[in-house]
Amino acid sequence: MAFVDQLFIGAAGFLSIVIIWIFIRRHEKNRGVFLFFYVLSFSLIISISALIVYYEWLILGNPFITIIASLIPITLSLGLVFQYFEKLKVVQVVFAISSGLLIIASYFLKVSWWQTAIYTIVIITFLELIILPVIASSQKKSKEGFWWVSVGGFMSLLLLGLMHLYVNQIQFYFLNVPVIFAILAPLFSLTSIAFFWGFMQDVEELVELQEKEEPLN
Repeated sequence: MAFVDQLFIGAAGFLSIVIIWIFIRRHEKNRGVFLFFYVLSFSLIISISALIVYYEWLILGNPFITIIASLIPITLSLGLVFQYFEKLKVVQVVFAISSGLLIIASYFLKVSWWQTAIYTIVIITFLELIILPVIASSQKKSKEGFWWVSVGGFMSLLLLGLMHLYVNQIQFYFLNVPVIFAILAPLFSLTSIAFFWGFMQDVEELVELQEKEEPLN
């Protein structure tokens, strides 16, 4: 792996660490279940970043990496639902648990239709991750800039698609292996930047609300 690629991947991991630290600090007075899912999601991103830097791109062929990558949108969507759409949390938890078990089981069952079912589930969770922040922002439940989380979700979907092409050695138009390698690292970094910027809008709004609630001296 080129040194520049290592910098991109390392930057993504570093930003994830910063996001976790800011989340824990800023949500000190409101450590709900959503915070657990956010921290878990970015911890998974940190894990993937470290594994890719250490083992290089060959690690993408490991089913364990695919499982981790698939769980990221599931946990992020859970966090969004618990924070902004509490009426849907029971349905989301059932869907998330079922999806997680299916994703893990798919790598032990050598049945072709399972893979199709898994990719369908993963795409649905990514669509949730793309749509939910836009809805939260449009309904004034969060700041307008929170839609950057949706951008991060879309980039994550592209990342998973590129990983799928590489692992299965599929050439899609001009997307051969060298081109995929050239795109992966910068896209990985840009995804983390989009998540960082979007969630920081949420944190900024929380700080403003806390300041309004504090009694005047």
